Amino acid sequence: GVTFSEKLLVLIDECSSTGDFKEKRNLVNDLKTIISEKRIQKRLLYVDYGAAKNFANFLIFTNNPDALTIDAKDPRYFVVDHYENRLDQKFYNKYHEWRTNNGAKFVKWYLINRDLSKFNNMAPPPVTDAKSRMAEQTQNPLLMAMKTAFDEGKMPFPFNHSIRGTTELSEWYQKFGSGKVKKFADNPKEIKRCFEILGFHELGQVKHKLRDEKPSLWIIRNIKTLS
Repeated sequence: GVTFSEKLLVLIDECSSTGDFKEKRNLVNDLKTIISEKRIQKRLLYVDYGAAKNFANFLIFTNNPDALTIDAKDPRYFVVDHYENRLDQKFYNKYHEWRTNNGAKFVKWYLINRDLSKFNNMAPPPVTDAKSRMAEQTQNPLLMAMKTAFDEGKMPFPFNHSIRGTTELSEWYQKFGSGKVKKFADNPKEIKRCFEILGFHELGQVKHKLRDEKPSLWIIRNIKTLS
């Protein structure tokens, strides 16, 4: 926490993770701590370990559309994309000349005098198309497999089935899923999380008289009619 704890703006350039979904999720979890915590632990050289207030804001640049494994509704991130071609070098030369010749002072004046009376700093940022695209490209493999099967009416979500259980889904993917999908399908909490993201309605545990079991069931289709 030493490198950014005393900063107001931290720039992370070329952010990327070449690992799998789990590693990218770990990266996001690490960022979550330093982005959202009001106090962070820090230790300066030859100084006792202690806590400090955190006022840092983070600006992250990347060339990879799947750089961070985020959820579209995660309130910590505001994502925009820029696909315009690079301008002629003369533009950048003039810009840097303007910036170093008192241009930065004009920017500072504009920011200081900008009317923020209607800005709610406690509200979540807008969900942009860029954020939704990044969330889609970084979904875990189980969620991607479920969404595709559900949209296309394929097993284990055929169009003529409206109710599914978490246990039977886990067993199905353990038998027919790919290696990566199997790892996630083995976790009941992960299946529940996927169901929630897909908008399924939870019925809870329901007694199955013939099998003498109480599976956890969800309505996956015709939700308004059946719930």
